[in-house]
Amino acid sequence: MKLYTLDKIVRSALTDKAYPMHWYLQFLHYGVDALRMLNFDVLQNVKSVRLPVNSYKAVTLPCDFVDYIRVGNEVGQYIYPHGEKRDSFNRLNKFDSNGNKIAYGDIEAANGILPNDWEGFWYTNYLNDKGEHLGRIFNNFSGTRDSFVILRERGEMQLDTSYIGTEIVLDYVTDGLTTSASNAIHPYAIDCIKAYIFYKMKEHSRAYNMGERQMAREEFYNQLRILKARMNSIDINDIRRSLDRGYGPTIKN
Repeated sequence: MKLYTLDKIVRSALTDKAYPMHWYLQFLHYGVDALRMLNFDVLQNVKSVRLPVNSYKAVTLPCDFVDYIRVGNEVGQYIYPHGEKRDSFNRLNKFDSNGNKIAYGDIEAANGILPNDWEGFWYTNYLNDKGEHLGRIFNNFSGTRDSFVILRERGEMQLDTSYIGTEIVLDYVTDGLTTSASNAIHPYAIDCIKAYIFYKMKEHSRAYNMGERQMAREEFYNQLRILKARMNSIDINDIRRSLDRGYGPTIKN
């Protein structure tokens, strides 16, 4: 897979303008800004990591974390997804008498509001004598036991206290500025980054008039539109598969 580094793109931009290397630092500064912006909105630089769960059911977020895409635990080759729950998680830590952080008690289990896992319960209440499901399971699951909340002020992701695993899988968006092989730049983004560098160089220089700055700005946004079109790989087969997944058998009353 062909990928590029920001250093190569900046050097290519210098060559395009026939500028000496003492312009490198300024071009690199603009290139970093362009890469960070594109990673947020277009390139969506995704990293996947396994993170250990600590004693009070929290996970320390990576230093380059910007936003999550998926959180879950591994089930073979698949990820069982967890859902974010912002409205009721306590954002404060709980401490023991020695000042150590500890997990909160499992309120749901203590109050007996968990779904009943006894097999006979389902056959007695929700299946007829032919083994057909009767439906009418309203709000059976509380929706909090496989949940989490991102706490940026703590630099952590808090899981539900009932989580029994030792690791959690996090797919997340980065700003693309850390030293990592996963942060290499897609070839589609080269022209857009170079256009942004030239645009900002002219915008912050007194040697260019308003018309030249406007033309550089328009060229950047034109390259940005091209990049977005190239990165959007959806086709008719993707649309058909999406429609097909929306139809299927379900339990009806």
